Amino acid sequence: MGMVVDIGTNTSDLIQSSARVLHADQPLDKDGKSQSSAAVAVATKGVARLTGSIAKGALVDIPLALTEGLHNMPALYNDKPRDFGPVDSAKAGGIVAAKVRLVLSLTILVIDRLINIFIEFGFWLLRWRCRSFCATVQRCQKRRHMGLYKRYC
Repeated sequence: MGMVVDIGTNTSDLIQSSARVLHADQPLDKDGKSQSSAAVAVATKGVARLTGSIAKGALVDIPLALTEGLHNMPALYNDKPRDFGPVDSAKAGGIVAAKVRLVLSLTILVIDRLINIFIEFGFWLLRWRCRSFCATVQRCQKRRHMGLYKRYC
């Protein structure tokens, strides 16, 4: 929201300051320049401020808003977001980034292990079921229970 306000403010300043210079009653300003050159100078400053606010919004405001929104995502599910402490220097930012990286890597490691355990359990269950089925079929063949054998096969 701040980025939109900055862009709107800078755009209106650009238009208003250029219009003020062009509608002045003096043919020359105090430096001896004409009104058109003064208007160009004011417009150039306005465009520079406008470009700066667009770049700041794209490189700082939007990623920061996205990060804060994703950080507060657990609050949507009645959980508390993690608080890693204030970031007021590059060193503190590096420490917080390392903590986040450590927590994420440990979480991914635990999830990966749980998935492997469930997959191994599924394969064990499948092997056990196949062995019990094969044993039943072999018993039917030995005892010549052909009806039971045909029902399973």
